[in-house]
Amino acid sequence: MTGLAIYHILTNASDVTDIVGSQIFPDMATQQAVYPFIVYEVSGTIPSDTKDGPSKLDEVSVNVMCYSNSYAQAQELASKVRIALDRTKGTFAGVEIQSIQFTNQFSTAMSFEKKVYVLEQNYDVREVRNVS
Repeated sequence: MTGLAIYHILTNASDVTDIVGSQIFPDMATQQAVYPFIVYEVSGTIPSDTKDGPSKLDEVSVNVMCYSNSYAQAQELASKVRIALDRTKGTFAGVEIQSIQFTNQFSTAMSFEKKVYVLEQNYDVREVRNVS
């Protein structure tokens, strides 16, 4: 469910969509995608252990990759994504998010021949689960 919230937040952040338009993809970009674009993935979930039922709060790891054929644009996009996500809380696409915390950013999978620059960001998301 966290992925739905991330998608909602990013597609409703005009500073982000001014750069990528609607090109925000879960897990992998389409073959038709053109630079710049964003790919996000949920990479892990740690439940809060309870003795009397299922977890009511999960800590979810999310990776967001910002792709561009310009280094400066990749940096700008990553900055706008961080502003949109870091320390955000609320209900998005029906998913209650207690908090989103930026934890790391690094360059990855750069291809100088193709002029592709990728900045990956990592976030810890605390998702409140409706288990009733």
